[in-house]
Amino acid sequence: MRMRDRATLYCFTAFSIFMCLESWRLGLGTFSTPGPGFLPFGASAVIGLIAISLLVLGRKQRVVSTEPFFKREGIFNLLIVLCLIFGYVFLLYYIGFFLCTLLFVLCCIRFIERRKWGVVIGTSIVTAVVAWLLFDYWLMVQLPKGIWVGPFFEKIWGFLWK
Repeated sequence: MRMRDRATLYCFTAFSIFMCLESWRLGLGTFSTPGPGFLPFGASAVIGLIAISLLVLGRKQRVVSTEPFFKREGIFNLLIVLCLIFGYVFLLYYIGFFLCTLLFVLCCIRFIERRKWGVVIGTSIVTAVVAWLLFDYWLMVQLPKGIWVGPFFEKIWGFLWK
């Protein structure tokens, strides 16, 4: 592992420790009633564990990369993802969470990963349904239903759409 990779992992580890301490200071609460520091603590603990495991595993490997840091295709994919994210945020109010998530995942898998349409459509539907059930029913988050599409779904699937 190169020195700059190790330095980056040390920085992630230090940042993770700092965030864990500050999150602890905010208060973690309990699992049923989480406090303001619960989510940042969990996220920073996961980041720290990943950084430490990469440091430990990286000591045994000697890999020298001769590839360029930025590839042309990688930059193009990055621009596509940025456009999709901005489109997601813009369309969320108009077409709602479910359809916006479905279209976002569909475009990401089709244009970035370049998979077959069967895989793309199946994965998109499963992801949108699971995300919708997770946020709407389990976490009870009020999701935008869309000013164009929401009334249509309320008439057809009123028992599901609330």
